[in-house]
Amino acid sequence: MAEFELVCVDMFQTLVNLDTVEENIWKGVLEENYTPQLKAVCAYSFKKKVYTRFHLFTSNAESFRTVREIVKPFFEEVRAEENLSFDPDKASEIFIVQHGFSKPYPDALTFLSHLKNKIPVCLVSDADTLSIEPLLKVFNFDSAFFSEKCGSYKNDLSNRLFKNVIKFYGIAPEKIIHIGDSPSDIQGAKREKITACWLNRNARQWNGAISPDHTVSDLTGVLEILNIKKSVAFTKEK
Repeated sequence: MAEFELVCVDMFQTLVNLDTVEENIWKGVLEENYTPQLKAVCAYSFKKKVYTRFHLFTSNAESFRTVREIVKPFFEEVRAEENLSFDPDKASEIFIVQHGFSKPYPDALTFLSHLKNKIPVCLVSDADTLSIEPLLKVFNFDSAFFSEKCGSYKNDLSNRLFKNVIKFYGIAPEKIIHIGDSPSDIQGAKREKITACWLNRNARQWNGAISPDHTVSDLTGVLEILNIKKSVAFTKEK
């Protein structure tokens, strides 16, 4: 084992793949107007807004708002752009609920099984309760810290999400490693002196203000950082 005493891990686009529920989201939003072509246009526009504005908003907001509240204007903008008539409140609810049906990445459950009885693993996620609760039945975390429960985001002005983790476990930040896919994962963790590992599944360029301590292309790489030997089955899966 390496020097770490706790592993923190993000949920969406780290353990589970949101692309697996994209079609269901837009079928629910567009209803009778749904076509694969319209879905592709709307999904592209919406994801671009989330990618460029969600973490920026949560990092600078002076008061807490749920993910559902934050994404509602993005749906309103897509509705206007495509001259549609869907209800943005309903769309936001569908978006949040469908998160909970996201499928795990092929390496996720095997990765966590390698850590079982070796090091505790806690969830740290920018998410609403409805998104997380179904997935807590899929993953056996030691504990779970998520935005709506804590009233905080990973890289907001209070940094309370990571502070709560440190306080709950009573472990020195240097003994904790956090794994996530976004700049907020890295910046929020490092502000509390937690070791930050960027999971870069799609060979992206890093564009955060603070660089990660480690970068991996899949969860196998985290096992190497932790000095945990991979099983033959995990090697074959990869």
